[in-house]
Amino acid sequence: MECCTKNSRYLLTSLLLVGFIYVPYVENQYLFSMFPRLLFFYLILNSLTQQCSLAKLLIT
Repeated sequence: MECCTKNSRYLLTSLLLVGFIYVPYVENQYLFSMFPRLLFFYLILNSLTQQCSLAKLLIT
């Protein structure tokens, strides 16, 4: 489980870097698209951590 949380932490930081540094340069509607992007990243992170814990359960 520690490995999973570590990987998801790296993933979350990279997603936040992409979402809040790179994407606003591309998009003009930053404030409008910030909230759906946050929700989208949270859903991706949540599903990935669930898949990781599921894989751990399947392996053990």
